[in-house]
Amino acid sequence: MRWRATQLALLLFALNLPAQTQRIVELPPYVVEDSLVPPWRYAKIPGLEVISRCSDAATTDLIETNYQLLGLLDELLLPRKLQPKLDVPTAYVLYDEDTQPAVSREFIAEFQRHEQQSPAKGTPSIRIPTSVRVLPNYRFSDSDSLTVFFLLEVADDTKGGLTLTPGYLRYLLTTRVPALPPWFVEGMQELYKTVDLGNVDLGSAFHPSQSRLFSIRSSDAGVTMRPAFWVSDEETAVIRNGRIAPADLLVPAPAVLFTAPPPEPGHEADFHRWLSHAALFIRWALDDTTQSHRQALWKFVERASVQSATEALFLECFGLKYADLDLQLRAYLRGAVKDAIYLRPAGPSPNPVVKLRDATEGEVSRLKGGLNRLEIAYVQALIPDLKERYVAQARRTLRRAYDHGDRDPRLLAELGLFECNAGNDTGARPFLAAAVQAEVVRPQAYYELARIDFHSLRSAAASAKLTPPQATALTDLLLAARRQSPPLPQAYELFTLVWLSSEQALTPGSLEIIDEGLRLFPHRTGLLYLDAMLMAQYGFTAEARTLIKRGLQLTSDAKVRTRFLRLSDALLTRPQSEPPPVPVPASSSASHPHAAL
Repeated sequence: MRWRATQLALLLFALNLPAQTQRIVELPPYVVEDSLVPPWRYAKIPGLEVISRCSDAATTDLIETNYQLLGLLDELLLPRKLQPKLDVPTAYVLYDEDTQPAVSREFIAEFQRHEQQSPAKGTPSIRIPTSVRVLPNYRFSDSDSLTVFFLLEVADDTKGGLTLTPGYLRYLLTTRVPALPPWFVEGMQELYKTVDLGNVDLGSAFHPSQSRLFSIRSSDAGVTMRPAFWVSDEETAVIRNGRIAPADLLVPAPAVLFTAPPPEPGHEADFHRWLSHAALFIRWALDDTTQSHRQALWKFVERASVQSATEALFLECFGLKYADLDLQLRAYLRGAVKDAIYLRPAGPSPNPVVKLRDATEGEVSRLKGGLNRLEIAYVQALIPDLKERYVAQARRTLRRAYDHGDRDPRLLAELGLFECNAGNDTGARPFLAAAVQAEVVRPQAYYELARIDFHSLRSAAASAKLTPPQATALTDLLLAARRQSPPLPQAYELFTLVWLSSEQALTPGSLEIIDEGLRLFPHRTGLLYLDAMLMAQYGFTAEARTLIKRGLQLTSDAKVRTRFLRLSDALLTRPQSEPPPVPVPASSSASHPHAAL
């Protein structure tokens, strides 16, 4: 998606305040004393684990509201089959304003000393007073899990609002495997700018607005879409006022929308027209009382994520040719920019059964420690000098229950992943091995253990081939990861590295896994490169060239292109029996956080 820098952004500094006011820096909570008084409360419903220091009423209300909002999203805007599938339940860590973790005075003073010594890049030369505070809410994700932190501002006699934001929607759209088509990802986000869920403004992600917890429990809850926007305010007004006929509109052809790549940077006008067209098509498909177009849209998007969006596929899904769609969209546009639409679910979703109890020490260590682990990358990007404080906090939280004898496989996996992120593979391995032995549900744990063992074997004998038992032990770990969700692209890369380094011959099963990885991650150039190496090593020259050609088409990065070109040249110059050099996977990188605003 190099054509547009619209990935979920990591918030670093809030600098959009008037020059005369203070600069705000928001940090994840740094807990000086992690007391268990008052006790944490725990609840589990399908797909969700919660630990909370809010009142039981507020916690239950948040869970139920969140459940209802996600139900609206699933039924009306983005069905579950088009969302990422995570076998690891999403974790919520809840505080209220009375129990929120504080940032210590010593910690703030250290931060401000750091600011005086090395002001942030891009800050004014005239110093602005800096205020440090705790982020009110945010979500962090890594390759197989999602954790959300809430700070609820709950007044004694109020109940109020919770909503789902464009940032959360983008997370769903961009992490689904196989990847959704670009026109759907960007078009849905453009459309979502007009969406209200339950008459709540989409101002913040999973964020309590105006100190209220808003519950959607009425039977008429639904989704409202305000009038559409077309390219610019000027063009929208012209169409709304009827000063241009639909036939005269500059609307890209459907074939361009569905099959051509998005306009590149430097063609902003074309991009905005393409974006408006994508949003209009999705709106047209959703705005159908019979729901036939809505169901056709879901089918078309799902199929288009794994095959070309041809006119034949569109005809199969919608019963329309592209020319018919073009006419219908032109006719639909004038009403779309004038009128709001309302999508109503088939019926109210039943609330989940929420049973709250005191959390065990192990549950607090695992869920809160997992949150602390994911905070580390955020802080490292913000102020590297403060990273070790958060590393120590995460280790202390994760080890509390472990040091008291807890050996829950999920806690062991979290401890192992933490040590991987800290660059301590030696310390990580015993935790990961114990978690895997207990068949933990955590795809990353199996991958990281295989990566560590592969690295160890290659370091011990870089030029020697892996023996069949060694290769089998590694692939068994990766096959276990493959049986869990989500699929991990790095696991498919490691599969290929093992086969490149092994004495074993490729089997039909091996080739099936290669094909599966390429189908799930067709734009991952690292996987394309490794699979091209493997095909070259086994004499499948035509297949290797096809993968090299695809890799060159996907990337403009000079270093990556050079690797592909060198591999292409090697196909012509080296003897068939000479294997290409096999790289060794790098240490696991820290997880990537996404601040929720």
